[in-house]
Amino acid sequence: MEHNTTKQDNNSSMSDFEKIVLAKINSGQIKMKPKYYFVLKVVLMCIVAFLVLTTSAVLVSFMLFSLRVSGRLFLLGFGGRGLVVFFITFPWFILLADVLFILLFERLVNHFKLGYRSPLLYTLGASAVIVIVGGFALDHISLHERLLHQMQSHRLGAIGGFVYTGVKTPPRQDGVFRGVIATSSGPITNTSFYMTQNDVVMSSSSQATGTMFWHVTLPAGSLFLTRTILPGDSVIVAGDAGSGTIEAYGVTKIEPGEDQ
Repeated sequence: MEHNTTKQDNNSSMSDFEKIVLAKINSGQIKMKPKYYFVLKVVLMCIVAFLVLTTSAVLVSFMLFSLRVSGRLFLLGFGGRGLVVFFITFPWFILLADVLFILLFERLVNHFKLGYRSPLLYTLGASAVIVIVGGFALDHISLHERLLHQMQSHRLGAIGGFVYTGVKTPPRQDGVFRGVIATSSGPITNTSFYMTQNDVVMSSSSQATGTMFWHVTLPAGSLFLTRTILPGDSVIVAGDAGSGTIEAYGVTKIEPGEDQ
């Protein structure tokens, strides 16, 4: 008996609700929208979501590209000090921008019923996986290498120059250098070698570039990776720079293609 009464009350309340809605529609307070409005809204949301995820993946791929070609990725093999410098020189601004794009995507998804039914953690996790996989895929197809070459050919304009100029330059102010083993300055030993560094700004008041010679010393306990170096090889050196000398705590040879 109580069950039938409750059912009747629900039917009565639903009927009252429908009457209120119909009354508002008739009075113009609620305007009916055509079906194509909702279709266009869904299409627009999908386009925006695609652009947000694509932009986020491009940022991830650029972050990977910049870490590799600048030599900062090699710092991970240089022990605790290398990890500290890697942390300091990491492109945190790009990572923050990427996180903001993922949060924006999550907000867009919440406009759909699927977003309301999915826990926030699942949505963010799926978005992060899509972005990371997309970023590695773009990096694998050498997207930024191609754009860098176009910038060097003056085909990307001012924006390309702003983004890619200096991307291959190691963080010298933090003690990371790229150079070439000198062919005639001195011998290569287990404790030292000579290195030339090209494209060095010789004066703070001009844009002139030149070549600088470094005497790289390898103190006891330094992480000199086991790749054999020969004159003409490219290397990444991390250490304390003085007047023409670098007291290195880590050195690695750059194999062809590793910094491209």
